[in-house]
Amino acid sequence: STLSSSSAASDVYKRQTPYGDVTGDHRLDFQDPFFFSRYWYQLDDESETSFRCNPVVDGQINEADLLWLRRWW
Repeated sequence: STLSSSSAASDVYKRQTPYGDVTGDHRLDFQDPFFFSRYWYQLDDESETSFRCNPVVDGQINEADLLWLRRWW
């Protein structure tokens, strides 16, 4: 029982990404702002990548998203 609950907790941890992790690699590093910049002012296409770059859901990756994300970088 302990092993299965520990394994389940580990699986949940692996699926969670920290705020600001727009690459989805579970780390906050130099790649996140670089990756974000590639999507700057693009429309949200509802893909997972677009979702991570658009935390302020307003249909576009813009200043509101940058201001929200910069708190975590």
